[in-house]
Amino acid sequence: MADPGADRFSTALLTSLFDQGISSEQAINLLAWSGLCGWLNRLKIALGDTD
Repeated sequence: MADPGADRFSTALLTSLFDQGISSEQAINLLAWSGLCGWLNRLKIALGDTD
């Protein structure tokens, strides 16, 4: 079974992005894109389209 907290984004991860020189705008875009991709993946699985 997958870790239920594995898809969470923590402050520590956000801080490490800033430490690498990522701007706030880029970090928010990354979070939004990651969230959308994860949501679409779960939707495809729920609809049974995993080919």
